[in-house]
Amino acid sequence: MFALLAGGWGDLIVLGQEPERTSPSAVEALETALSQVVEQAEPSFCAVAVFDSTPEFPLRGDQNPFFPLLAGEPSAPIPARFGAGVVIGAIEETKEVLVLTCAHLLEPVLNASSTSVSSQIFLSFGPDRTDRATIHALDSRSDLAVLRAPSLQKHFASVQFGNQETFTSGTFVAVLGDPWGIVSESRCGSGLGTVSRVQTTFPRKSPSHPYDPLRSLGFWVRIDAKIAHGLSGGAVLNFQGELLGITTALPADIPGLKSPSLFALPCSSPMHNILEQLRAGYEVDYGFLGILPHFLLTGPPLFSAIQSNPDLGHHSPGVRIEKVSLNSPAERAGLCPHDVILQLNGKSVSEGLALQRDIALLGAGTEVTLDVDRAETQERLTLKARLGKWPAGAGMRIVSSVSRRPDWRGLSFEFPSARLEFDSDGFIPQVPHGVLIRGVQPGSLTARAGLKPGEFIVKVGEQPVETPEEFQEALQYWPRRVPVTLSDGREISIAPPETTRNQ
Repeated sequence: MFALLAGGWGDLIVLGQEPERTSPSAVEALETALSQVVEQAEPSFCAVAVFDSTPEFPLRGDQNPFFPLLAGEPSAPIPARFGAGVVIGAIEETKEVLVLTCAHLLEPVLNASSTSVSSQIFLSFGPDRTDRATIHALDSRSDLAVLRAPSLQKHFASVQFGNQETFTSGTFVAVLGDPWGIVSESRCGSGLGTVSRVQTTFPRKSPSHPYDPLRSLGFWVRIDAKIAHGLSGGAVLNFQGELLGITTALPADIPGLKSPSLFALPCSSPMHNILEQLRAGYEVDYGFLGILPHFLLTGPPLFSAIQSNPDLGHHSPGVRIEKVSLNSPAERAGLCPHDVILQLNGKSVSEGLALQRDIALLGAGTEVTLDVDRAETQERLTLKARLGKWPAGAGMRIVSSVSRRPDWRGLSFEFPSARLEFDSDGFIPQVPHGVLIRGVQPGSLTARAGLKPGEFIVKVGEQPVETPEEFQEALQYWPRRVPVTLSDGREISIAPPETTRNQ
């Protein structure tokens, strides 16, 4: 017999008994609560579709590609991807709607390479409320994206993010699905489920899924709910109508995973920093410390380690460091191989994947406090580190429509670790000194001075710089001609704008 207590309703629902013994008042309260959540959240729910425009089936002007499907035309175009999204706000200046969805739904748009075929995104809030959308920000590392589109409703609803820190097994949630119901009737499907568990056991790597801070480290919430299988972009809500997660079909491609459960990408408070960056249109700056926890080793090193230590991977106090990246925030803070990290910002840690994920979610530039046990000297240390930026190598799909930092004299700059590649163990052996030159506008002052993308500025004048903030601060002392030193030793003087205009 299994019992669930419906908190705040004052009655106990006992499953497995005869129907007449179940409290009608508790069931009615549950039904009423679910109906209220659906009624409140339904206006924020929309369908997200990607259609291919080809010479045979071109998409013209303001054409609604769903009309032929609704009319049952046999030659109607079929979406290349079809899912859902939820309104999370609007851009005040343009009055455009911002919609949160899953990044993998938009892969046809990112992969478009043919000049004769283009992929276009459409949002639909109903049969007569459909329009094109563009990518506002996309982050393949979390599989989240934000779209923007003209306001399709006079009074669209915007959901709020839930403030809960963690998910508790057994918590009731409402799930909104059925994007086709929105397209055809302006009504979505709904389901009642419970949180089964937070899934953190899917670490994997392959050429198509390189190491990243969330997806490869496993960060899904498993939900037992009756909703369309494989739905991506659906909304998971608590009974206050707050958004707890976005449903995803992504775990379905994980080898060996066989589960009828629904999976969701969490939107709980640890994710708020990521969600707000996407809502602002930024590239997400994940935090990077520069360590390899011992059990994250893969292949033969891991096999040998397990043979010599059968308890490897079991939960134990602290996370032992196997490697420390040269010139990383970890090394600059004083961390060494074989140190054991006991606490992160006063919170105990015991599992390497969770530690990496917590660091990533704190964000680049954040100062963290680490309580460390150093066995070699039998010391208990408290170290402070300012996080760098989690590397986003060539395999990462990232889109941003807003620059986090304004360009300086035609030059855009980044954390030195921003575009590095992990090795086969998921490790960055060394972080370059200096600030990465991410881009240089043709014909700009910095381009004329000879600076090129991919180079590193290590000094402004005599001031060493290792982060974008240090670079910006150092520039304040050089309002006109600025001397910089590159990592290869070249010294370059960058002219002020006034000199260029006079020339």
